Amino acid sequence: MSRTFIAIPVPSPVRNELAACAAAMARGWPEGSVCWTPADNIHLTLRFLGDTEPEQLSSLKDGLDGIGVGAGRFSLNLAGAGCFPDPRRPRVIWAGLGDSEERLPPLQRGVEKLAQGLGWPPEEREFRAHLTLGRVRQQKPVARPSPDWLVEPVSLLFAVDSVELIESRLHPTGARYRTLHQVELVS
Repeated sequence: MSRTFIAIPVPSPVRNELAACAAAMARGWPEGSVCWTPADNIHLTLRFLGDTEPEQLSSLKDGLDGIGVGAGRFSLNLAGAGCFPDPRRPRVIWAGLGDSEERLPPLQRGVEKLAQGLGWPPEEREFRAHLTLGRVRQQKPVARPSPDWLVEPVSLLFAVDSVELIESRLHPTGARYRTLHQVELVS
């Protein structure tokens, strides 16, 4: 059994900007209070699947191939930063995304429909496009950052030209990702 998710890869220049942004944010937090995402692991999750049987992988790949045809390439841009659930109780620190063409929602809905069609339950939370920069470690009491810790990334524009099925393996040093299937977005 594999632990999988479907995501949009983020190009290196954008990941590097986000890593620099996260490093600046980290200076405002007590050491060790946030698990920061390594630059190579930054991606835009369209749907977390979790446990995936080997026989489901083939159907997922075929379904993603179908989604890629007609989806077409589009652009996103970095747009702000924030945290879930809110700044008073931060758990996930993220960078936002701008989608002036509004092409991301239909792509994500197609991925969600595929997942549900293959037996995954509907996602309970509304999709909110973001790139996870860090997760606040659950401590008692929760470590508090300095008041000005949140740093917004430079608004970089980047092309979205593929979607990936990714396997996540958990290790003591963090998750390691391996692309199982990549689909080019074509018109």
